[in-house]
Amino acid sequence: MGAGHRTPAARPGRRDGGGSAGGRHRPGVRRPPVPLRGAPLTRTVRDSAALLDAVSGPEPGARRPVPRPARTPPRPYPAPPVRAAPPMPRPAPPVPGPFLGETDRDPGRLRIASSLRTSGGHPVHPACVTALHDSVGLCADLGHDLVEENLPGLTQEVGTAIGTVYGAAVAWIVAYWTRELGRAPRPEELEPYTRASWERGRRVTGGDYLPAVTTLQSFARTVARFLARYDVWLTLALAQPPLPLGEITSAEEDPWRTARASAPFIAFPLVVANINGAPAMSVPLHRSHRAPAPVGCRGAEIRWTFGAAARFGGAVGRIVDA
Repeated sequence: MGAGHRTPAARPGRRDGGGSAGGRHRPGVRRPPVPLRGAPLTRTVRDSAALLDAVSGPEPGARRPVPRPARTPPRPYPAPPVRAAPPMPRPAPPVPGPFLGETDRDPGRLRIASSLRTSGGHPVHPACVTALHDSVGLCADLGHDLVEENLPGLTQEVGTAIGTVYGAAVAWIVAYWTRELGRAPRPEELEPYTRASWERGRRVTGGDYLPAVTTLQSFARTVARFLARYDVWLTLALAQPPLPLGEITSAEEDPWRTARASAPFIAFPLVVANINGAPAMSVPLHRSHRAPAPVGCRGAEIRWTFGAAARFGGAVGRIVDA
């Protein structure tokens, strides 16, 4: 899924909360050992927080168990007992209360870094530049400390590793549904780009995959050290306003057109949150007469505390929704 739902959420002006907060899933559904994240697509930050309350918490055998919020909100049905896995080194800090409640709390004075640098050096549309500048001004008006800082470490080697792991993930997903349905996908069931990614992913060997994962783990540590100085890293969700339908499509004769056409559009490194598991959300903070829809900004709270991310998201969400 790449950047989860944060990219499509930024186009129609919806909210999306991403990252990894533990989370239980449907019994029998196996997760791939790759940096894929599922997240809610909602109208408000509070909706995202309520859904996170519903699904967060450890499950038996979790490699990195995340504690359940200390004061779990009432459920409409009895929750099945969940036994936490043995604690891992440096577990995530507990959340002081339900995520929904955190959205109403004052986030305090935060250290926020912002960046306009795209991962591929692509230009940023003036409406999107204005969106980030206005968002930075909003955060300053709220009393937060702002600096401009670019993300380090996103090298060509990291980009290649992302492509390797993504290809393996597509192969895993198609293999999963082939096993579930008892048949291979029909030609009309996969778009050309998906089929090309699947075919490339099937050629990824264990000797290719494991070094790629090692590269991404090293990159995640680089990002964690960089972001440890801040509470929020603020970027744009997209480098261009929403494009007309058909602009980012593939064809049988050119299946990779989608990747080339979308690179200048999805030019910010949203996948970072997928790699290191940090909370991330996109919020439509700006509307311009030069853009047909709200322009989304993404805030990545990088202290591994979803409670702080919910407090920051709730504060800006209340202003946007007012």
